[in-house]
Amino acid sequence: MTIGKELVKGLIRAVHGYSASDGELVVVRELPSGVDLSQLRNVFRLPTDDPMYECYPVDAAQAEFLQQYVGRLDLNVGIEWFLEAYEG
Repeated sequence: MTIGKELVKGLIRAVHGYSASDGELVVVRELPSGVDLSQLRNVFRLPTDDPMYECYPVDAAQAEFLQQYVGRLDLNVGIEWFLEAYEG
């Protein structure tokens, strides 16, 4: 299986913020299409062949990495952040 742009074609990856109090989606920040999938796998501590089609909770180190693409992700404001992939 080839991992790269051809594998993720058609997918949108975004950081979603959900209210910690009621679980409602309150923020969506799309990652640009040029984000290196291998870097994302490394930051999220995933196997090198993981296509990242799932939903991944974002911790402090991951938030720091992602902010270069989506801006600041404040982990202390009652929002739970997740990296998600979905069809575009």
